Amino acid sequence: MVKIDDIFSYEDNIYEVEAYNKKAKVYWCTPISIAEDGRKFTGDSNNGINLSKKEIKVRVKQFKKELKKIKKNAKRSQD
Repeated sequence: MVKIDDIFSYEDNIYEVEAYNKKAKVYWCTPISIAEDGRKFTGDSNNGINLSKKEIKVRVKQFKKELKKIKKNAKRSQD
């Protein structure tokens, strides 16, 4: 299930799901940046993209796997 505020990567950018268009059956996603402390900064919404539910689900799942790897490697480097 895709939720508003889901985060994923797409073509070297990070996007956040902002809204759902029922008529077109697509989600509006805007670019964001994430600071090292975890804060999110929304980019220009004019540079947003429309993606289907299926596309977003795959990308969100992949992004979560990538984050786990990054966190795991960061923890190892601290030890």
